[in-house]
Amino acid sequence: MNKICTLFLLLGAVLSCQKSIDKLPSDKLFTKIPTDISGVTFENKILESEQLHYYKYLYIYIGGGVAAADFNNDGLEDLFFTSNVYHNKLFLNKGDFEFEDITLKAGINKRVGFDVGVSIADVNNDGFLDIYINRAGWYNGEDKLANMLYINNGDLTFTEQAESYGIADVNRSIASTFFDYDKDGDLDLYIANAPSGFGLSGNILDLDKIQNSKETANFKSSDKLYNNDGNGHFTDVSKKAGILPDLGFGLNAQVGDLNNDGWLDIYVSNDFIGPDFAYINNQDGTFTDERNDLFKHMSYYSMGSDIADINNDGLSDLMVLDMSP
Repeated sequence: MNKICTLFLLLGAVLSCQKSIDKLPSDKLFTKIPTDISGVTFENKILESEQLHYYKYLYIYIGGGVAAADFNNDGLEDLFFTSNVYHNKLFLNKGDFEFEDITLKAGINKRVGFDVGVSIADVNNDGFLDIYINRAGWYNGEDKLANMLYINNGDLTFTEQAESYGIADVNRSIASTFFDYDKDGDLDLYIANAPSGFGLSGNILDLDKIQNSKETANFKSSDKLYNNDGNGHFTDVSKKAGILPDLGFGLNAQVGDLNNDGWLDIYVSNDFIGPDFAYINNQDGTFTDERNDLFKHMSYYSMGSDIADINNDGLSDLMVLDMSP
């Protein structure tokens, strides 16, 4: 009798929850969907130990990435989560707020390392969205640092091909942005990087001096710009494009037309006391950092940014998150 009562109580709870989903209150924009309904069980765990803690790596709590995208072109948004040290997760949207964990079936395998941001783009232009994962951390060795590119096979399986595409970047990256900066019809890649050590984080940087120093050579820090040649391969054009030798603790790169000339520019949020970058597109494959001309002052310890037309005047506005109190 007790088992029957318990079953009815559970059924009642599920039906009650479903009714709350079907009939959303008119005065609310969002309704929480319980995990037992959605099936989305991801949790980014960080377990501290004598070997792994904040004072070993200051970005240990930087968090994982999350992306919503339709990976099988069925009209439903699927979910992908990166975990810093444990397994990443891919959840297939089955409709009605129900998701299925297809991580292992999809071929998403965790390689030893510290995964951070995730970017979604159709990298090979085949009509299916691919997954690019940024990797950072305190590790040494390129295999543990190299970014990962999962190419969508079109059947809800993925194959890791970052090296063959030329974008297995090993510079401890935090986030990436795919965009067509040269208007040739394919997606290029900007990667925001940060050093493994934080010895420069509290200094006012003499960029010319430190870029040529032996100390700086040991920091995998400078951002990178990769040009897509349209044939399944990317080329590092950072120096040629004017991205190098700028140095910063890049956390986020946003793309938009900052000077209203019809070409995409790049705004990079830099952590600590180094200035943000505002790269203006010169329309010839190169960029110039014009932050001092564009802004009267800049955020201190920028955490992230977004570009949008806030007041509907046709011009791109910029919002930056400032960490410093």
